[in-house]
Parts: sequence; C-alpha cells; structure tokens
Amino acid sequence: MNTADKTFALRMIPYGVFVVTAANPATLQAAASTVHWITQTSFAPCLLSVAIRADHPMLSLIRQTKRLAINILGKDDAAEAFTFYRPASLTGSLHDGTAALGGWGVGWGRHGNVLLNNAVSVLECELRGMVEAGDHFPIIVEPIDVHVRLPPEGRPDGMTLHLAELGETIFYGG
Repeated sequence: MNTADKTFALRMIPYGVFVVTAANPATLQAAASTVHWITQTSFAPCLLSVAIRADHPMLSLIRQTKRLAINILGKDDAAEAFTFYRPASLTGSLHDGTAALGGWGVGWGRHGNVLLNNAVSVLECELRGMVEAGDHFPIIVEPIDVHVRLPPEGRPDGMTLHLAELGETIFYGG
C-alpha cells in the first residue's frame, strides 16, 4: 500500500472538533482532550464510539468513574480546541463556580462530569466498553444526559466547529 495515498485518503474523512472531559468527583481530579474521532454507532440504545489516546491521563479517570462528557464546540471555539491538544490543569473550585480547566470555565454536570461552560452542547455519557488496542483506544459510551446551550438554528452539524476550520495545515488521520 502506498503510504502517501493512504494518508491522503484518510484525510478526506471529515472530522468534528470536540473536547472530551473526565473527572472523579471524589478526588476532584479532572482531565480534558481535544478529540476528533467520534461517531454514533447505534440508534437503540444510542451508542457513540470515541477514540482516546492510550497514554492520556483522562483514560484512568474514565476507567475509575465509567463516565465522560463530550463537549461539542461551536464555530468560534478554535482557541479552546487548541488549548486541549495539551494537558490542562484544573484550577479554582468546582464547589464555588470558580473552576477552570486549561483556563476555560467549567462546572459540574448532573452525573459527576466536568462540563465546559461555553460548549454549544454537551453529552454526559457512561462507558459501555473499551478496546485496548492501538495508540488510541476506541471506547463505546451511551449518552445519559444532554445540555443544549444554543437555540437550534439551521442544520445542527452546521453549528459545530469542524477540523477544516482550524487551518489549512491542520489534519487528523493517516
């Protein structure tokens, strides 16, 4: 197989821009990562596949709590997406509303997840399975709660930030 052609073909797959967060309410630990590999895999029950880098600290929080949140970014959230390509620290307090992750405001969701305050929509999810193979582990999650923060306008997928909008030289895949 021609590696350059494979890379080119894989980069033709469109990707969204999401920030996955995980937290342990008992220890007040939290982690976040910008993620592009998310897709719905089942209608009934509704299941999503999310690929998390195998060495990311968030994976241990997901294993501990069996929970995560998918924060869907809007068209104006490119700076936030770039923040979470690197590890981010939790500062402030989740109890008094001063918490921030990587400098971005966060709060508690109804199911013990840390949610980005300015995400256009958030899915709180429970872990249903994990495949520990490759440099990213595909995990299967089921949404258990949703927070839609913008009034629906036009196509829902037209409201969200896409990888192509981060710049001409930003690619994922291949």
